[in-house]
Amino acid sequence: MDLQKITELLLPGDLLLTKKMNRFLIDDMIWFFSKCGIAKEKQKPMISHAAVYIGNGEIVEQTWSGTRRSREEFGILFKDYNVYVVRIQKTLNIEIFINGLLSELGVPFGKLKTLRLAVQRLLRKLGIKIRIKARDRTKLICGEYVSFHLRESGYNILPNKNPIEIIPLDFYYADTIEILRVVHE
Repeated sequence: MDLQKITELLLPGDLLLTKKMNRFLIDDMIWFFSKCGIAKEKQKPMISHAAVYIGNGEIVEQTWSGTRRSREEFGILFKDYNVYVVRIQKTLNIEIFINGLLSELGVPFGKLKTLRLAVQRLLRKLGIKIRIKARDRTKLICGEYVSFHLRESGYNILPNKNPIEIIPLDFYYADTIEILRVVHE
């Protein structure tokens, strides 16, 4: 895949929804918990991560090692992952969105938040609904990281959900997005 051609298609603010192709255990666990409690027809595609393209061949993302900005990961995404490029069709302030994302570089990954979200999803599958309250932003997960800054820039992707409850698959099924390109499906 020619990264130069991909870069020419993308705009700053495009969401990159991904899942590692070689069945990485953590990606599979995130995918499993993501699909719990949602309608069967909305359990595909297999998505376990959300990153944001910020321009010049760079992405920002929340990973196990914390929030980072990377040019190298951009190339790896299009080599080793299923990638769905999602463009938001609502007006939002891209500058505020990207600056907000960049303001949280280095914030640690929220392992406990991930566990709470997994429990919430499992309980939902059993018909028990609970809400997770965001207590702080000192540790983050990828859906929370992206959705919080979308909201801050003028676009509330899922108004009935707290950013901590938003998973990467939610971005794919939001009403106001356009799936631009599927790579490696």
